[in-house]
Amino acid sequence: TRMPAQLPTVSGGVIGSGLVWTTPTATLRGQLTAEGTVAPPSSATDRWSFRAALELLQGTLEGPAPIGSITDLTGSAQLDDDRLQITSLTGRALGSQWTLEGTLAPLNAPSVEFLLSAAADTAPLAALIPALKEPWRITGAADIRAVCRGPLSPRPVLDWLVRVEPQDVTLTGPHLPSPVTQITGHLRYDAVEQRLAIDQLQGQIDTVPVDVAGDIVFRPQPSRVMLTLGTTGSL
Repeated sequence: TRMPAQLPTVSGGVIGSGLVWTTPTATLRGQLTAEGTVAPPSSATDRWSFRAALELLQGTLEGPAPIGSITDLTGSAQLDDDRLQITSLTGRALGSQWTLEGTLAPLNAPSVEFLLSAAADTAPLAALIPALKEPWRITGAADIRAVCRGPLSPRPVLDWLVRVEPQDVTLTGPHLPSPVTQITGHLRYDAVEQRLAIDQLQGQIDTVPVDVAGDIVFRPQPSRVMLTLGTTGSL
């Protein structure tokens, strides 16, 4: 009996210039390079397998609400059968550069797990939060690290854990006798519990030091506020 010929493993590369990928909520443009291999199944019950190194250059993502657009997208990833491993993806959004790394798997019913980080400008971020819009104003920078996990199919159900460390931030508002300046500290937000934990915030009003610690729970309006305010002088 003549055995069927074994199909060879194929290696190669593709460069896609002027890539345009459109979804109902966003459009991605850029240059995508892929280099990898495609291997045939070793038996009748196996599947074709593939592995590729991906590189995105000069990318732009337009339309994701409420961000608007992400520019200067550059990154690399590894595609292995039904798993996408993002080694590093950087881009500019809301006036700051962000870095993302993580996984998307399986591709036919994907879940995500990724880390998003930035040394961010606080003013554009605060503008996205209704409670922090005018007449309140926040300026300065903050180190942000956000972990996101959850399925995207059949609909996104994502668990966000966000850690924020303000760096010399200033807060002004109608109920403050003077701006709160030189704000530093640690905040943690849990999207599942809808809880903002203020581990410790330190700043000063005029020359008087101020400390803030406690929890704020949102469902969807703040239902519990437990804050401790402290000063070491008199206002």
